[in-house]
Amino acid sequence: KADVITDAWRVLECIRRLVNETWLRRDAITPLYERRSRPPALEVYKRLPGINCRKCGEKTCLAFACRLWRGEGVPSECRPIFEDPVHARLQEPYLQICAGLGLTAGAAATA
Repeated sequence: KADVITDAWRVLECIRRLVNETWLRRDAITPLYERRSRPPALEVYKRLPGINCRKCGEKTCLAFACRLWRGEGVPSECRPIFEDPVHARLQEPYLQICAGLGLTAGAAATA
């Protein structure tokens, strides 16, 4: 949603850059013909520690899961999974579900 014309131009510029970057990398991109469905936000939430530590910038783990699901976050923002040995067991399933959303540990998806 663009509230003012400057928002619309900013979104349009992001789309233009994404299209141009994709076109430049077209030879390196391998098409995937298999149809996959996006996992629901609750599936992302189930793989988070559920401690509501706020280190990601959200008040709850559920809010962070929703932000990830919308493609607005970076999986590595959940610091307990990557820094706390108590939650290290969650890292692999968490990264797998994030990969299903098109997110990698260090980079946000572009919408």
